[in-house]
Amino acid sequence: MVLRCALIICLMLCGLPSAHAYIDPGTVGLPFRTLGPLWGFILLIAGGAAVAAKMLWRRSGWVRAAFILILCSTLLFLGYLFWGKDHMPSSKKIVVLGLDGLDHSLVRRWMDEGRLPNLERLARSGVFRPFKTDVPAQSPVLWTTIATGSQPGQHGLFDFLERDPETYLPRLAVNRSRPSAGSFEKVRKAPAFWEITSSRKIPTVILRFPLAFPPEKVHGRMLSGMGVPDLRGGLGQYTLFCSGGYVPPADFHGRLAVLEEKNGAFSGLINGPKNSAEPNAPDITVPLRIVLSRESRTATITVGTNQTVLAEKRWSDWIPVSFRLRFFQKIRGQVRFCLIEGGPGLRLYMSPVNFDPRHPVFDISSPSGYASELADRIGPFTTLGMPHDTNAHGDGVLSDDLFLDHCRLIADEQERIFFHELDRFKNGLLFAVFDTADAVQHMFWREIDPRHPLHEKSLPSREAILNAYQRMDDLVGKTIERTGPETVLLLCSDHGFSSFRKAIHLNRWLIDNQTLTPASSHGKETPVEFLQGIDWSRSRAYSIGLGGGIYLNLKGREKQGVVTLAEKDAILNTLTRRLKDIRDPKTGGPVVKNVYRPEDLFSGPHLHEGPDLLVTFQEGYRVSWQTAIGGAPAGPIIEEHLSSWSGDHTSADPDSLPGIFFSNRPDISVTGVRELAPALLRLLDCPIPDSMKTPSKESR
Repeated sequence: MVLRCALIICLMLCGLPSAHAYIDPGTVGLPFRTLGPLWGFILLIAGGAAVAAKMLWRRSGWVRAAFILILCSTLLFLGYLFWGKDHMPSSKKIVVLGLDGLDHSLVRRWMDEGRLPNLERLARSGVFRPFKTDVPAQSPVLWTTIATGSQPGQHGLFDFLERDPETYLPRLAVNRSRPSAGSFEKVRKAPAFWEITSSRKIPTVILRFPLAFPPEKVHGRMLSGMGVPDLRGGLGQYTLFCSGGYVPPADFHGRLAVLEEKNGAFSGLINGPKNSAEPNAPDITVPLRIVLSRESRTATITVGTNQTVLAEKRWSDWIPVSFRLRFFQKIRGQVRFCLIEGGPGLRLYMSPVNFDPRHPVFDISSPSGYASELADRIGPFTTLGMPHDTNAHGDGVLSDDLFLDHCRLIADEQERIFFHELDRFKNGLLFAVFDTADAVQHMFWREIDPRHPLHEKSLPSREAILNAYQRMDDLVGKTIERTGPETVLLLCSDHGFSSFRKAIHLNRWLIDNQTLTPASSHGKETPVEFLQGIDWSRSRAYSIGLGGGIYLNLKGREKQGVVTLAEKDAILNTLTRRLKDIRDPKTGGPVVKNVYRPEDLFSGPHLHEGPDLLVTFQEGYRVSWQTAIGGAPAGPIIEEHLSSWSGDHTSADPDSLPGIFFSNRPDISVTGVRELAPALLRLLDCPIPDSMKTPSKESR
């Protein structure tokens, strides 16, 4: 009995995990956290003495007593080595807030004006500095750099979009599906800091980190962010239900569904996942019924067994929707409605169908049940990786006010998740990313840029961007209040912001410079879409992506490549010289700021997967939406950008838009996106992997 008790106590103190699914990992191995050597010695002596005494009391032989003593000592020693030393949970407490898109110059200005008091207080007591961003200045690239401490040549992310060298078609780079397996695979190709902390048994909580999908097993909890698709497998397409008479814009991004009216009620269908059981089968759908009260301007919306009454210009809560596959199989999602117009016509916005966090089709969290636990604790929440519906706002479906209400709902959810975790955070690392300020700046930069063509129509007095920054300031203040002085608090943003006043059609420029050749002989008059209708036998370069990336039509790499390695440098030199000579015909000023060779910026095994040139632009200019997907509209190279998407950063030069870094400790200062991950690991006494040590070339 004594031996059994000794072994049980030994195993418990050695930190064997509990069977409970959500035990705080910070409590595992607690006895060894600060007094490991002492506990090991005491248990060794006490356990061995107790067992030996018991054996002697029973007049057992010395050999048996010695054997049991050695066994207990070995178990205790191994337990100490495993849990009390190399894998000892850290007693340090580090909280990192990733504030996507916060611009250094705006933060500096509004701090000086007293409008961001909590950030100003943090700067006075600790560190505030510009946070050096990278090329290209895009969230999936930069957050992956922040996570891995490496750069695109090592982690493999170069843009939101990448090209297929077999077809020259664009494809998403932020997630990668495996149709044969019915799942997704990780796109990041270098280890993230949470992999190292988890391997050391340091409690690690990661909330909505971009491209942390599919979620990885961590020693703690993870909720995936950018990269999580909607229920149909895309990045999210909204639906506009209407009673007829609505004429969508030419570049409408949503799905338009005309409702049928019968006996005063409107009916339609909510499109769900594609029916993969039968080829060419229609989408699985769920009926939608709407009864409109034109007097009160409300709508009673019925989805399945769920019914809600919604007033005009108001948002609904999340409404569950189930799509039946076959027999007893269901796919469960959730949608949110906004009644745009309740009379005399009817226009009803419906969000993309999100995964139901209680029943996701794919794992969106680690452990897999963590998302469900969160929904039980704080209520349903957005699961879509890119949740802010900028498309609906750009299409004019959501007004400025309705879009800002939509952003507030998302920010509320993200903060509830964060504070739920912060309140039970004891030690280790907690890293949460907030992206609402980024979305607001994209859509409202026109308010603060008097040179933007839509500035006069944008009601600058609304101060939407300032309000978004003040909300982040309030978040910081609440975080400071809920953490003690022993907590290391760090803030960072991946990039700053710039205006988007004019769009550059790079593929049209390549056509005009006889480097990209349409199969049609009409040249300028022929629009190109998705790089189709190109004579590749006479084409030497093309552009795809938001980062100003130009690819050579390289022989042996592209399917129809014609450029040899011997010709490569001469062509790139010519393109670089001509790109720098581009002038705006209205102002006469330069358009391109820098043209980079990726090998001058990056190194690593994945360098060959990226573009051959990276073009960054002067303030106010950006690569066009058409260029990003392999298009070349007929007409001029430079076009005035008349869209509410008025702020950007994706093809700006990194010197033009640094992010921010704050620390509550004056001795902790990180200068750029490549340095944060190794800095966190050093703070937690973790080894630095080789991928974070590899010298990387400066981007200046």
